Amino acid sequence: LANTIAKRSRIAESTTIVLVPGENDACVGKVIPQHPLPKSLVSKLENKCRKVVLGSNPSRIAFGSKEFVFFRVDLLHRVRANCVKPPNMDETTVLSETLAKTIVEQGHLCPLPLSAAPVAWNRDHALRLAPLPTLLCIPDKCEPYSWSQHECTVVNPGLFGPDGSFISFYAKAPDVQFAQID
Repeated sequence: LANTIAKRSRIAESTTIVLVPGENDACVGKVIPQHPLPKSLVSKLENKCRKVVLGSNPSRIAFGSKEFVFFRVDLLHRVRANCVKPPNMDETTVLSETLAKTIVEQGHLCPLPLSAAPVAWNRDHALRLAPLPTLLCIPDKCEPYSWSQHECTVVNPGLFGPDGSFISFYAKAPDVQFAQID
């Protein structure tokens, strides 16, 4: 990542890079919320980029009057695994909408039992969504989706991998657009 960004000097000089740890990243553990990545893991990136912010998981970013929350946990998979009645695996769209509705209406990022998602109770307040953010981004391994619930847009950009897919979010509208690098 550091070398790729360094090749584009304008990005390296003018962009703030926010790194949010995920459940499979080293040194952060499986208990949520998670601490930021250790500086020792990102020192090369910090040397090549002007501004690198190490966020916790979840991370909240304020932009004017808007708030964005990023939560890197494979929630849809965990919800499927902990359903009383197993869902039809072909109904990803319906499940993702149900997940979005559940999270927004409960006002909490983790609608799961402790056995499925251990929570550090002294930091549980970081998982609450009051007031609701403008955008809630939950990167997941399933197909990308975007749902709006109570003026909160819940989005999964999908995996940023070989196909180069990503999302653009326009806070002024607010509008989510799915895109792909050709």
